Amino acid sequence: MYIRQAVALQPSEPKHHYKLALTLHEQERYEEAEAAYRHVLTLNPRYAAPYFDLGILYEEIERYAEAA
Repeated sequence: MYIRQAVALQPSEPKHHYKLALTLHEQERYEEAEAAYRHVLTLNPRYAAPYFDLGILYEEIERYAEAA
């Protein structure tokens, strides 16, 4: 997975971690995707897209309270 290589080369780049989170989410690897989204937000709390996608993930796995 080329995304993992990008993360390894630039570990402080939120966009790489976000793309990894999206890929994991698409593969229904929900726990890993959640961790990746959360990591993006530790790198850049102002990055809006991961909040939105994390909410979608929570809805998909029926964790509705966290999705709100």
